[in-house]
Amino acid sequence: MKFSALTRAAAFAAPVLLLSLREVAQAADAVFEDGVMVLTGDTIEQAIKDHSHLVVEFYAPWCGHCKKLAPALSEAATKMKEVDEKVVFAKMDCTADGNKEFKEKMGIKGFPSFRMFEGTLESAKEHKPPRVMPQLMDYFKAIKDGVEPPPPPPAPKRPPAPPLVEPEDSEVTVLTKANFQEFVAGEFAVVEFYAPWCGHCKKLFPEYTKASKELKEIDPTIKLGKLDMDDPKTKAVGSKFGVKGFPTLKIFRNGKPEDYTGPRDAQGIVKFLTNLKKSMASKEEEAVPVKEEL
Repeated sequence: MKFSALTRAAAFAAPVLLLSLREVAQAADAVFEDGVMVLTGDTIEQAIKDHSHLVVEFYAPWCGHCKKLAPALSEAATKMKEVDEKVVFAKMDCTADGNKEFKEKMGIKGFPSFRMFEGTLESAKEHKPPRVMPQLMDYFKAIKDGVEPPPPPPAPKRPPAPPLVEPEDSEVTVLTKANFQEFVAGEFAVVEFYAPWCGHCKKLFPEYTKASKELKEIDPTIKLGKLDMDDPKTKAVGSKFGVKGFPTLKIFRNGKPEDYTGPRDAQGIVKFLTNLKKSMASKEEEAVPVKEEL
């Protein structure tokens, strides 16, 4: 059977036309918000199949980082359509009831989290792209093209915080590398490991100072000191004690440290430390063996 050139052309064009119609139908069915495809637990697997390079942001509406990222994600999605239509940006609200199961399947632990799918669910790869434009778009364009993504921009340096200077009437000892060992070797000493930029440290500052003055009157053998962990000269000293966050308070008795677990207001600090010292003294007295008289 012979076919005319027109018949053969029509036969060749039919699958292409059907493919185009299917893509149009898919685009019509998809829901977009600010240029970003909105996915649910019911639609994501089909979207993965329909797109060769689908970038999905898993987010939570209450997440501050997600809110900050939203404008850059929207811009990346819009501009990527002009640069490379094969890369599609999408997002899924992980707090919605119908989406939680897929979130668990992907092992999402924090927000925002990015996964890139290349046509199949199994192709999912976690990515930690820059969160600003144009780096966000350039990152996934490079991944799609099989080249090394550009490095993220350097993080802005935090300006040095002003020191928390003790008032003249304070009884808090400012510790240094030179006087630290002598201070903690005493009978009962408390050290606050702090950083000047730390909000919780700033809140504790006046309470700790007030407690030092009250303890001077009640029991001068209980001494309070502080060590600046933001200062390179003293940071190494504090690092030996496993300090992970600020402020961290530790009690030293004859050089041996233990964690402070009491209140952080002046009255509470004073009461906790004086009671603790009395309790320790009582236990030591009970532990002393009584000699029998001959």
